[in-house]
Amino acid sequence: MKLYDTHCHLCCSPLLEKADEIINECIKQNILINNVGVDLKTSKICVEQANNYENCYAIIGVHPSDVVDPNNEIKQIEMLCKNKRVVGIGETGLDYHYSPYDKEKQIKSFINHINLSKKIKLPLVVHTRDAAEDTYKILKENAKNQKILIHCFSGNKNELMNYLSIGCYISISGIITFKKSNELREMIHLIPKDKLLIETDSPYLAPVPYRGKECMPYYVRETFQMIQRELQIDETTLSTQIFKNSIHFFDINK
Repeated sequence: MKLYDTHCHLCCSPLLEKADEIINECIKQNILINNVGVDLKTSKICVEQANNYENCYAIIGVHPSDVVDPNNEIKQIEMLCKNKRVVGIGETGLDYHYSPYDKEKQIKSFINHINLSKKIKLPLVVHTRDAAEDTYKILKENAKNQKILIHCFSGNKNELMNYLSIGCYISISGIITFKKSNELREMIHLIPKDKLLIETDSPYLAPVPYRGKECMPYYVRETFQMIQRELQIDETTLSTQIFKNSIHFFDINK
């Protein structure tokens, strides 16, 4: 069974120091990975790592909480996009969780990433935390006819339906395995099967039975198994569908 962890952070500590070992283990377990940058430094690392491994791709951008200079940052991200191992722009978006935050800078950076995604025809990977209304509004107004992935979805039904209404793909993380995630397990039935992707967000959000520990990309298997049990779809059928969704979204020839 081939799986695709569409979002992990091997470019950051504590996984950076053992990234080669982790990527090789993913090769053994037949798992593709997207290594996702959160700023200019880690985006450059993602590209370097993707160049070294056939099963590793890069998604580059500046996380909303890490935005400093939106216009300068997007110019440098665009330069990095010349590398063919870059398959997406992000993670970008809005994060109003921790105060203080600069809402104006976040929105500027978000729109810059959307415009770059449109310009160079790469899909957009979106982070949103405590900012669903603004995220949806900005995407609806600025990202028409673009490939959009809502990374690590954990919102409510109304938010899900809003994202689906503008054609977004939805990525599910290990959160779905948590005991208190009943609502998310119910909402998984509402996601069209051709819009569903999976991820780990390593080193964060380790699924049960690893919860509380350092998350690894190959723990995507536990997330898949929970979704498969919830949907009661044959394992091979579902894994084939999700993998197909992933390579289609990121335009990868596998």
